[in-house]
Amino acid sequence: MRVAKFLKHASSIFLLGGIAIAAVSFEVLSFGFWFIVFWGLLLTLATRLFANAGQILFEMRAELLRTVVNIERATYQSNAILREIRDLVDKES
Repeated sequence: MRVAKFLKHASSIFLLGGIAIAAVSFEVLSFGFWFIVFWGLLLTLATRLFANAGQILFEMRAELLRTVVNIERATYQSNAILREIRDLVDKES
């Protein structure tokens, strides 16, 4: 989660850095300026998408682990109940 948050903040830095480099290097109406701004926007988009995908995968993994733990706990409980039933049947016979 911290990495995703960091990447989301870094994407804004990419955009601002691209605009700053373009402003220093080129005139506002030149092709080079808008080309660098465009690449800054693409880096921002790619970083945000990567951060969101990582966050979704992290949440899916956490949910899967929670589900596996619940299944394991239910299995232990059902095994304990079966053991008690088996003991009761053995005592009666």
